This record gives sequence, structure tokens and C-alpha cells, in this order.
Amino acid sequence: MKEEEKKYILDQLDKVDDIGEISDGYHTFNSLYNQRLYLFAALVNAYPDKAWKTKRHDDGELCFGGGWFLVGITTPAGNYTYHYELKHWGLFHCNVLDKAPEFDGHTDKDVTRVMGLQPVKHPRWVDFNKKSPKCSEIDDESDYCIVIDQDGYMNVATYNCLDGVWYTSEGSIVHVSLWLDYPVQMIKD
Repeated sequence: MKEEEKKYILDQLDKVDDIGEISDGYHTFNSLYNQRLYLFAALVNAYPDKAWKTKRHDDGELCFGGGWFLVGITTPAGNYTYHYELKHWGLFHCNVLDKAPEFDGHTDKDVTRVMGLQPVKHPRWVDFNKKSPKCSEIDDESDYCIVIDQDGYMNVATYNCLDGVWYTSEGSIVHVSLWLDYPVQMIKD
């Protein structure tokens, strides 16, 4: 740290009653913590199946004796967590646990763990006249997907690459205009 930066921070300490209002010249600590809160909430809400929140640490004790909670996201490299005041509980839409998973010792240096999260695939409508689905190497058919036929009705169908025809699960042909680029799990007998 340069001497002028040290002097700037020391001068601020004399002027500020709340350490959270100390600034680096651009942002206060309070501002940066607030940004972290909302950015982590967005990440957790994007991966709700991998995220969790709890009012208790792994030993069953309330976080900081109460009034706080722990929110985490499970990545391929392990969990990454933050503590927040209970007033922010509603920002995080994820699983609620009785107590936290066992702490693995991660620190702020392990924030790169979140880079291992895989993007969530969001469905999109595709014009069948412009693009057909990819076909499986096993059965020459695509996965089942939701389609809209030429009359505007919605159905579930699979595309047969060999004959270039869409079939419903009952085996009837459907003339597709749009298909949803997102596979549908079909229950088979």
C-alpha cells in the first residue's frame, strides 16, 4: 500500500464513527458488503438446487448467538458460504436446513469455487423450419420436447431424424412449427 493511501485511510479513521463508512476513495465497506449481499443472493437464486440457508452452524449452535444466518452454495470443489443478518433471509430462495453441513475450512481465497458451477440451461422456442433437434446416436430420435403444431396447439413429441417426422408419445404424426429446446422426461411403462 502506498504511503498516500495509508494517510487517506488514517485520516478517514479520525473522521468516521462507523468503520463501515470508511472508503477506499470509491466505495465504503458498507457499500461493498451490500453489493456482496445482492450478488451472492443472485447466485444462490440462480442455483436454488445447489444452495441452502440455515440459522445454525454445523454444531447446532445459532449463528453468532442468534439474529444471523448462514447461506451457502455447494460447488464441485465444496461449499462456499457467507453470514448475513436475519433481516436478509427472504432474499435467498433456496433449501432451508436445520443446521449447516460440516464446515470444510474454506476461506475468502476459496471464492473461486463458485466458478465451477455449470450454467443453467434455460428453455427457448425454436422455429422448426430453421433448426431441427439433435438426434440420439442410439435410436435416431431426439429427446421428447414440448412442441406447438401448425394449428397452434401444444403437445409433447420426439423428432425422428431418419424420416424427418415428429411423433407424439402415442405414435401419431404431428406437424410442428415450434419446439422447446429443453428435453422432457417421459414416464415409460
